[in-house]
Amino acid sequence: MAHLAVIGGGVAGLAAARAASHAGWEVTILEATDRLGGKVRTEMVDGVPWEWGPDAIVASKPRGEDLLEELGLRGEAVAPATGRAYLLHGGELRPIPAGTAMGIPKGPGALRAAARAGILTRADALRGAMEPLVPGRPRGELGEVARARLGRGVAEKLTLPLVAAVFGTPDQDLEMALPELAGAWSLTAGARRRPPARFLGLRGGMERLIEALAADLDGVEVRTGARAEVIEGSAGAYVVRADGAGVEADAVVLAVPAPSARPLLPSLPEGWGAFTSSAVIHLRYPEGALGRPLDAAGYVAADPGLVQACSWVSAKWPHLEEPGPHLRAVVVEPGPEPNDELGKRVAEEVGGVMRARAAPDLIRLRRWTHALPRYRGGHAEAVRRLRQALPPSIQVAGAAYDGVGVPDCVAGGEAAVGRILDALGPARMG
Repeated sequence: MAHLAVIGGGVAGLAAARAASHAGWEVTILEATDRLGGKVRTEMVDGVPWEWGPDAIVASKPRGEDLLEELGLRGEAVAPATGRAYLLHGGELRPIPAGTAMGIPKGPGALRAAARAGILTRADALRGAMEPLVPGRPRGELGEVARARLGRGVAEKLTLPLVAAVFGTPDQDLEMALPELAGAWSLTAGARRRPPARFLGLRGGMERLIEALAADLDGVEVRTGARAEVIEGSAGAYVVRADGAGVEADAVVLAVPAPSARPLLPSLPEGWGAFTSSAVIHLRYPEGALGRPLDAAGYVAADPGLVQACSWVSAKWPHLEEPGPHLRAVVVEPGPEPNDELGKRVAEEVGGVMRARAAPDLIRLRRWTHALPRYRGGHAEAVRRLRQALPPSIQVAGAAYDGVGVPDCVAGGEAAVGRILDALGPARMG
């Protein structure tokens, strides 16, 4: 029977292992840490699930809601109570106008609303309304494209803060950040055809998805604390060395961040797969401590500061029934200062925005070294060339290649196995 070695036990690795095991392969997962799930991590605090990674999946994406159905989790899914959000601009929380797609206006109405909210000047809005008249099709890195087509005011005050809140940095390849806009004749026209995103969380926390994926692995061997060190051999006869032990395999899927894959794949170009780092900070306040009502899902910061985005967990997920207001802040590239100092600074900044009358009674912080990938212009073509250069029996999958969301990672892991099956043919399938 053919054997697949999967390096990495995050979402993409689990999806690859599940697909291969269902196809009749023997599979071994080699995970360097002591747990599966990668950045999907839930901690129970006083009986309430706190998320350190994604708090929901984009159910409207392929391999979103249908995956929950397959795993028997659809009945446990819950939608956010509100999609309303604010933009912190000029020291004030201003409502993000409807009629935008990740901050790209779908028409003049959204620009007028942004001007009424104090986000844009009248001149900014007029310049943004001219976007369809800008010659050429939008392509390249989103920051550069948005400034050139929408004007610096709309780009830097509205669009790019929202892009950065999702991707960690606004300098992302347009095709990866907003694939629906690829090929559109204007950003505005492309934004109009982008369907609204639907999000679903899970009662009991997102780690239930990891547990369900792991439970659906048919006879897969899982080795945690097993860091892959080298891939030896050639097509169809590999040995993956992990902490001194060897795993023989007909094929290998590397489902780890690109910096971790580089020692295993010398052909991976230098500079490929850059990531931002981040810190996630949970703040729980005493009842009545916040002077500002929690009437939205949270805010994104356009102002300079530590916090890039802050979710109002208590408003977004009211089914959690916590004893006091609960907020979750994200800091991108937080620097080396001690966690307790960073937590205090974040609490001060968020407390000022929220008009806090008292300090949080609980602050928790976790850092991610490889938080979000940085997709440079032409990313999709670079991935295509990378995969062409690798033997068909070695595949890469995960956020560094295929997209940042849970559904993207699931689809990427499954597609990697599909390419291996296509390449090796039925004679190698058992």
